[in-house]
Amino acid sequence: MPTQRISTQGMKIGQFFPRGIPVFITPIIDIKGPERILVNLERRLSQTELMWFLRTVVSPFMADVIVDRFAYAGDATVGMWPSLADYTEKLKRTLGAPSNAPNERTGDLLYHLAYEHAVEPWVGGAQLRIPGNSDDLEKKKIRTAQEGEPASANPFGGATPPRPVLGWGEREEQALTIMFNLYLWSGL
Repeated sequence: MPTQRISTQGMKIGQFFPRGIPVFITPIIDIKGPERILVNLERRLSQTELMWFLRTVVSPFMADVIVDRFAYAGDATVGMWPSLADYTEKLKRTLGAPSNAPNERTGDLLYHLAYEHAVEPWVGGAQLRIPGNSDDLEKKKIRTAQEGEPASANPFGGATPPRPVLGWGEREEQALTIMFNLYLWSGL
């Protein structure tokens, strides 16, 4: 077995191709590599790039989560929602929604929460607000969905149970961690 030896051409390893051609490895150390990684990392963490990430990656992901919560009447993060009251089911049919339609009446709240997001600069980075800007009626609908409403507040009688849409749990945290790592590594 040939011995290893170091030459000015590189390191000769003790193996040969079938025809006896020696294999040489010339180590090349790029001292600019770590500097380039830090520059790219700084760029990926800039406010502009973070806003892009929130707008094009996180916002669509959260839209899917919210749409699924409506379609399946909750999930493991926010809990499963109670069934709609008979009155609400009748109102849905009056509005033209089939009985197996998602747990909603008009679709306004679903659209507002799933698609009207705001991505804004923030101290040291960027933020995604879900929902974006809400008027008073939308704020009331969100509060009622998240917390429910006592019977005294319902003109049609009966308490409205909570059916929370906005929630952040382990599943969302894991997904965001993976997305953010991929985002960072793709720019290095």
